[in-house]
Amino acid sequence: MFKIFPSDMQSMMMAISMIITAVSSLIGGFISWLLIAGVMHLISMAFNGVGSFKRTFEFTGYGFLPNLIALCITIPIGYYFLSNAHIQTLTMAQLQNPVVVKQVMSSIIPKPMIYTNLLIGIAVSLWNLGLWTYGIKYARNLELKKAFIVALIPTVLFGAYQLYSVAKFL
Repeated sequence: MFKIFPSDMQSMMMAISMIITAVSSLIGGFISWLLIAGVMHLISMAFNGVGSFKRTFEFTGYGFLPNLIALCITIPIGYYFLSNAHIQTLTMAQLQNPVVVKQVMSSIIPKPMIYTNLLIGIAVSLWNLGLWTYGIKYARNLELKKAFIVALIPTVLFGAYQLYSVAKFL
């Protein structure tokens, strides 16, 4: 996959890429968890929810379990599509040009992979919504209808962000 870099840089770029991906996924996941728990806790206050933020944070975390399952599905899909990608060698000047890099990335990642990941993302979001609805219901002592509304708002916002990200890439 790193054939776009000169041969002496390929192994270094692979190592750097793996480290950056692991660290950013860990940090980004924790920040997302914290933000979604905070949003749901604040919205549940409008419905007179009772309970600690710690409990909301804990129950919101359980709602992210489908995301881990989705990773076990999307990683092999990504590997399948990307391991067979033929990448042209680029010069350093071309690598510094964002237009060229976007064109290369668009040619590497096939549309079936994008759409498959989008469908998996939608399914996971619906699963998150179900878990978060019941989680916030018990964490904040809310009626099911109110808990659904509380969980729906961050789910819709996150779904809109996912759709925007995919649309921007296409």
